[in-house]
Amino acid sequence: MPEAARLPTRPPGRSYVRLMCHLYHRKESETD
Repeated sequence: MPEAARLPTRPPGRSYVRLMCHLYHRKESETD
C-alpha cells in the first residue's frame, strides 16, 4: 500500500481502521 507510507506515524484511529476494512471488503466483492 503506497498510500500508507504518506500517513502519519501515529496509531490509526478506529474510523481509519473501519474505512480500510470497508474498502478491503468492497474490493474483495468486486473481484468475486
